[in-house]
Amino acid sequence: MFSFPRRARFATRLVVGLVALGVPILGASAAQASIGTGNQVTTNLPDLRTATILPTFNEVEACFDQAIDLSGGATNANFRVGGYPANLEIAANQPGTAPTISSERCIKSQWSFTGATTTDLQAATYFHVLPNVVKNLVGANTNIADSVPLAGSRVQNGTRGHQAGPDLIIAAANVGPNQIGYRFDQRIIPSATGVGAIDGANVCDNAIGSPAPAFAFYDNQGFIHSDGTFQGCINSTNADQTGNGSVLIQFPNATSPVEQSRRAFVTDTNVGGPERGVVSTPPAVVGNRTLAVVVVNGGGATSNDPDLTATELADPSGATNQVDFEFDEAIAGGSIVPARFHAVASNGAILNGTSSALLTGPNGPGTRARISFGGGGELVSEFLVEAYIDCSGTQTVPNNGVAPGGAANGANPPRECDDAPNAQTPPAVSANDGQAVPPNGLPMGDNANALATGWSTGPDPISGTKNATDQTVTIRYDQRAVNIGGNGQLVDSTGLTGIFCPANAVGLLASPGQQNVTYQCPSGSDIANAVGLYTPPGATASTLFLIGGGATSFNVDQIVGIG
Repeated sequence: MFSFPRRARFATRLVVGLVALGVPILGASAAQASIGTGNQVTTNLPDLRTATILPTFNEVEACFDQAIDLSGGATNANFRVGGYPANLEIAANQPGTAPTISSERCIKSQWSFTGATTTDLQAATYFHVLPNVVKNLVGANTNIADSVPLAGSRVQNGTRGHQAGPDLIIAAANVGPNQIGYRFDQRIIPSATGVGAIDGANVCDNAIGSPAPAFAFYDNQGFIHSDGTFQGCINSTNADQTGNGSVLIQFPNATSPVEQSRRAFVTDTNVGGPERGVVSTPPAVVGNRTLAVVVVNGGGATSNDPDLTATELADPSGATNQVDFEFDEAIAGGSIVPARFHAVASNGAILNGTSSALLTGPNGPGTRARISFGGGGELVSEFLVEAYIDCSGTQTVPNNGVAPGGAANGANPPRECDDAPNAQTPPAVSANDGQAVPPNGLPMGDNANALATGWSTGPDPISGTKNATDQTVTIRYDQRAVNIGGNGQLVDSTGLTGIFCPANAVGLLASPGQQNVTYQCPSGSDIANAVGLYTPPGATASTLFLIGGGATSFNVDQIVGIG
């Protein structure tokens, strides 16, 4: 399905190399998501019921509850797919195509599957149809805007270790040519797109042989090796139509023999320099965050310095803003730099540590760093899926072999992040020998209280009810909700009624949980005959809104049935 001819030789080299090393070519598994559609609505209009990925030609077939025909609004722009970060959508965009009727009740639209405009439908979670796109055959009534889950999607975003951007899952050393292949949990944009903001962050836009200091590993001494050069990017397509992006990095034999590698990592996209990391394919274009993995065919799993072994919410219920970072040896008292400890939300947002405590962990006294994330950690604990540690205030690593700015600098040897020249601040140092803790990142979380597991980062409806006496509609959402002044609109059997119902104030739950939001309709509203509430984006928001989540915290455009 996804073909990138200019990378073909690299693809064969990397995939064959990984297989030869015994590394599985992994596909994504289905998200652990309780996808909320609320109660479906039945009106006299064509009501959207299902949407299914047709992988052969990168199409989606959307079906309604009755026979339909195309209306004047049936253009590509009015059929959209969105990913786990809510409201980041892309319209059908395959050149030379238009939506077509595929059966009596269904319509089919196509997304580009080659070149710079490629859309990865396996990275989408829902289908969104705009209003007045199809009409029924009797009465010619047109549809209302609505969204439904995308059947066939296998997105993992929002689950443990899977934020919206690409997450490192495998690093495999090919000792002969001294290379490491870095493999991610989803497809990546493998070449230039012509969009400056994307290409400026994407290592895959680089020329072959360019410095790639964000792709690094550390050895038995905790020395960081970041003097590799970029050799190419490629996407695989698996039997279930999911895919994995991979990047090949060439390291110099003299300074960075890969057989001595312990853990490999990739620092955050576009932090500390241009074209550093990788980005996910549309509909949601998000950069990678720092994760580390043990190198296959490397020198072992641990170094002589404190290695990060686990990261978890200090309170599994998500009621606090604290995360526990576990190490395999003791950290020196007073050496923790909280700002070098980070938690990652499932939409890719990064929270920085604000205070710390050194505790006894599974590996003994002083092996647990409990980091508080003041200013919002407890508000979004259900979204935290990864945590990492890094060097300095720029989240870079020492540029051994590569001078600042990217110029070759072979006289700059591998070292720890607090060694001169260009010494940086480590997250902590060892209690045994004072050596710096190397960069690392691991999965955590997996949705505190098993919430925020729906089809988007916005509140996803589970059910809806109405109260004619109180003139209210109550929607139950899959997670904590925030009132941002939005409203819904009553729907009856004829469609939108023009009766708007503002959301009442909701108290923020102290810990993650499903939450009811009540919408107060005007006096005299015909609640008894209402069958649904139309909730445009912004009718409510998730707690991501409180840490700057913007539109990705809003609910998705949808009609919720209320009986």
